[in-house]
Amino acid sequence: MRRVIFSTLAAAALVLASAGCGSKPETPQIRVIEAHAYRVDSSVESALGFFANKHVFEGTVTARGKDVRVIDWLPSGHAIEAVYTPVTVVIDRAYRGGLAAGTPVVVRSLGGEADGLRYNNDEVPAKDTFTLGTRLVIFASDYSAVESESVPAMTPHFVYRYSGGAFVDATYTAGGFQGQAPDRIQEADLRLKLSRLASAS
Repeated sequence: MRRVIFSTLAAAALVLASAGCGSKPETPQIRVIEAHAYRVDSSVESALGFFANKHVFEGTVTARGKDVRVIDWLPSGHAIEAVYTPVTVVIDRAYRGGLAAGTPVVVRSLGGEADGLRYNNDEVPAKDTFTLGTRLVIFASDYSAVESESVPAMTPHFVYRYSGGAFVDATYTAGGFQGQAPDRIQEADLRLKLSRLASAS
């Protein structure tokens, strides 16, 4: 079964080159895609209940690679192109998806420039969300590779970043859902909710 990996929120936020974003020349060498995804509620309760979460885990950012350009072909023949930064996150605690603690996984931090394509998208976590050493809770897609990828990776649906004893919603570059302040939940409270999610899986 084909999977479209360049969605920030699975089917609810599909990013297509032919719909929802524009492509324009900026210089003879660089093509620019301005992607605009549909935002959904990124509160803790919505993230916990999101239907397309295949993997949910807490982990620590250990490495960031160079931006890569990728392309995925739909059955219709249309291409989806994107650029992302491959971020390595080592899993500390897994709540859904079966990946063991200690496993390094690659997370797609959408946006960037590579091989003549600049990909801009504000409906994704800011790049500094994935600073080395940062602890995150990630609600993500399948862990798989598309045709142009040499290793599997996952696209986050929601990201919560650890800060001062709590996890703060970092799902969108520009603040919380619909201009609200980003959701914030105490570390122990989020882990309790996540453990319930694990037991219900």
